[in-house]
Amino acid sequence: MSRASNTDSRRAQIVQALVDVMAKQGYDGASIADIAKRAGLAPGLVHYHFKNKLEILVEAVRALAAAHARALDGALATADADDAAAQLVAFIDVHLGLGAHADPDALACWVLVSAEALRERRVRIEVEAALADLTRRVIAIVERGRASGQFQCSDAGAVAAALVAMIQGYFTVAATARELIPSGSAAPCALRMAEGLVRPKRPLEIRRKPTRARRV
Repeated sequence: MSRASNTDSRRAQIVQALVDVMAKQGYDGASIADIAKRAGLAPGLVHYHFKNKLEILVEAVRALAAAHARALDGALATADADDAAAQLVAFIDVHLGLGAHADPDALACWVLVSAEALRERRVRIEVEAALADLTRRVIAIVERGRASGQFQCSDAGAVAAALVAMIQGYFTVAATARELIPSGSAAPCALRMAEGLVRPKRPLEIRRKPTRARRV
């Protein structure tokens, strides 16, 4: 392994350790010592790769956003590219549905990151970029649906903002008071709300085999 790839591997190891610790103890409660212990490294090695905890957090936001983008790409690739309704269902399902993408620690960490974005400009920039990417994706889906006559809404930007905000709201409730969300209800309810926004020609429905995995 080259020195550069070893450095990347160590940095990724430290970033994942922060995500793991944050999910259990919060950002303020995640000390460098805790992060190092979780990563199986000496605290000095953590400081060698990152100047401070904020730098690790910024990298963690990027890593979470990149991992989510890959999962979203995979989900959208399974839906017919010419079927805007199927694409929108896939978008909502990968965020709120049942399936392999469920990651409670990443979900909890993302909610904590969103709170830190209010305090730290560098974190806010990364969160804003991630949310902007999601919004652009929804706009593209909705505009394709409008152009093909599948959707009857008038403002793709407003629809996208509403859907992304709804998903973020579900994330917050799931991370802080999960018992308030009836099991398996998030995606179906989100689809009903999406129908009211885009006014599709056919109902938005998730079709898959039953599974025990649970997201929200």
